[in-house]
Amino acid sequence: MDTVQIFTATMSWIIFVISVIGNVTLIIALKHHFSRSSRLYICLMFNLATADLVFVVSSIPFNFVERLFAPRFPFGPVLCKLVMPFQTMAAMTAIFTLVTLSCQRYFMIVRPTEDTREGQKVSLIITFLSLWLLPVILAAVPLAIALRYEDGKCAESWSDVYSQCFTVYLTMIQYVGPLGVIAWCNGRAVVELRRHDLYRENYAIINATILERHNNVVRMLICIVAVFAIFWFPGQLAWIVLTFSHGDERWTTLLEVSELFVFANSALNPLIFFIYNGEYSFGKLGYLLRFKQNNSHLTRFRVRSGSGTADMLSTV
Repeated sequence: MDTVQIFTATMSWIIFVISVIGNVTLIIALKHHFSRSSRLYICLMFNLATADLVFVVSSIPFNFVERLFAPRFPFGPVLCKLVMPFQTMAAMTAIFTLVTLSCQRYFMIVRPTEDTREGQKVSLIITFLSLWLLPVILAAVPLAIALRYEDGKCAESWSDVYSQCFTVYLTMIQYVGPLGVIAWCNGRAVVELRRHDLYRENYAIINATILERHNNVVRMLICIVAVFAIFWFPGQLAWIVLTFSHGDERWTTLLEVSELFVFANSALNPLIFFIYNGEYSFGKLGYLLRFKQNNSHLTRFRVRSGSGTADMLSTV
């Protein structure tokens, strides 16, 4: 292993430890708050933490061993068809969950009068099956079909044209499309929350705690969009450059370093939620971790919108 590979391997394992601890902690904390807020919101956060955890566990250890034995693929023909598609599925599930979180938050803040039926068991099952099955259909299956194990190596068997088309396709469904939806939903939500703040005298019930929660939501939305956009961009750029340069090895280093940003995003997601969601932060787990627990309870307040007055959860 050269200097760059040693650096990326070391950083990857540091990120691995942080990500596992952070996402496991988030999963435990969410169990204590399932009945205290929006069921769909809690379940989506749980799914995001699970997908991030699955992604780093299925990626970092395998990538480390693979690079030790490079250019040979040490896991055999069966895992050649499974490892990369599984990693892609987990990563896309996390991305699609983030998109769903943004859409759910948009409807709760911008259109609170609409019945989203988010508490129905059937709706929850369909939502989460879709979040895991769509990545399989859209990316994992085509990738598994294209992968070939020959002469001890595992590589995609696309022609140059199909390889370029598939790379652009993945960039659209993994990054450009989701980022557009996330930015639009969160942008609308931010505008609505700012409007609530500016015209709070028109609301029936309002207090400093609710306004602070609003501001936390605004900061969290901006942070989520920024982290996703920044940390996933190097990886998408690296794959496009590497593909269109016909596998020029000079760009391999860029790809290896860019993976650190993708892994880091999985480690940062639980941190973002813990920082900006005081209602969910650690809960009963806080006693074990010696963190002060927020004893505030779920409250309801009524907001005035263009379509009338509606109930809105303050812990959106």
